[in-house]
Amino acid sequence: MKNQSIPKRKWAFFAFYLGVACFAATGVFRDHAVICVAIGLTLQAIALGLFISSEKQRPKT
Repeated sequence: MKNQSIPKRKWAFFAFYLGVACFAATGVFRDHAVICVAIGLTLQAIALGLFISSEKQRPKT
């Protein structure tokens, strides 16, 4: 089976930066700040899970 750690890591960084963008959007969308923070926290949790999963699948050298 092909090593899947690289694509997972790319998606982890994408989710991380998208979550950071959601946190930054709270300044613009003040009426929906709670929703932006909830989406940002969810994306941060997904990013952390993907990164940990990619590290577990990484081949040992």
